[in-house]
Amino acid sequence: MERATRDDAGAPAYLGVDTHSEAHVGVALDGAGRRLGVRSVPNADSGHAELLGWVLGLGALVAAGVEGTGSYGALCSRAS
Repeated sequence: MERATRDDAGAPAYLGVDTHSEAHVGVALDGAGRRLGVRSVPNADSGHAELLGWVLGLGALVAAGVEGTGSYGALCSRAS
């Protein structure tokens, strides 16, 4: 798991989530498409909350894309 921190918490952050039955992997990018970090979390409410909190700590979340919103990513796509 790669961790990143940002000095400018207001900078834009974009999140992509690769979903699996047991875990989801989120990748955060900055506005120029540079990788801010990668985080793997359990496919559970606690994991979804962890992923959201993590990306919000990297910057201002502009958009998120979740793979498989009709199957493994269904709960993650509804998490807020």
